[in-house]
Parts: sequence; structure tokens; C-alpha cells
Amino acid sequence: MNKNSSESAKTLIRLCLKAGKENRTSRSTLRQLTGLCDRTNRLLIEEMRSEGIMICSNSQSNGYWYPTKISEVKHYINEMRKRSSGTDGKAMTAELWLIDHSGELEHDDNV
Repeated sequence: MNKNSSESAKTLIRLCLKAGKENRTSRSTLRQLTGLCDRTNRLLIEEMRSEGIMICSNSQSNGYWYPTKISEVKHYINEMRKRSSGTDGKAMTAELWLIDHSGELEHDDNV
């Protein structure tokens, strides 16, 4: 995938994702909406996360969403920390994002 098509695909993914875990976009729905295979979508989402775009997911939810609550980001951070050491950078990126954006999120009792 060249840089232009990669950026176009990322823009499409951004438009497909919604705010809040309850509005998550499943991997199968994302595949249908983007027309890209699941692996390509996952790789692009990883790139977007590395670029500082906070996209949450967890092992139970089967989908992606933009966080609306601090607990959503913290849960994502904890899952990244529990995985292999290769994800430490992702957890750190999410922690820095949370510091910068916590005022934009709803405070909830799950923190």
C-alpha cells in the first residue's frame, strides 16, 4: 500500500470509528466499511495509534472506538502492559495521550 492510499485508508477508518465503547465498530463491520482485509485494518490502526490517535480496544469487546471515559483508556493501557514487551510503547503512548486529553473525557467510577 503506497503512502497516499495508506493515508486515505486511515481517513476512512477514522470516519468509521465512533466515540464510546458502547458504540464500538466490530472488526467485521470495519472490514465491510473499508473494503480492506482485517489484517490491513489492524496494521493501519496500529500506525494511527503510533501517530498519537487514541483508539481503544480490548480482548473482550471485539471492536474499536474512541474513548469517552478515563477508564476506557486505562483499561487499554493495562491490557497493553499485560501483553508482550513489544507493546510497552503503545501503553506509554496511550498514557501520554491520557495526560494531554483527560480533561476532554468523562470521569467515571471505574478509574
